[in-house]
Amino acid sequence: MRKKREELGWSQQELAEALRDAGVSSHQTTVAKVERGERPLKMTEAVAVAYALGMVKLDEVLGETPHRCRLCLCTASA
Repeated sequence: MRKKREELGWSQQELAEALRDAGVSSHQTTVAKVERGERPLKMTEAVAVAYALGMVKLDEVLGETPHRCRLCLCTASA
């Protein structure tokens, strides 16, 4: 996570803000603890991190199944 974040030139605060924009509660201190291995990522956080850092496109993960999520700007109905 740190490597990709740094490749993008993002601070820990910027990643935390991107996670909050995706609907996942996060703070700079949370990002720091995860990067140091002091706190595990929850599954929802891991998906949000991958999405925020451009490591995965949710449509590829979720497929054609109608879904509703805060992590993408899809227009699919539930």
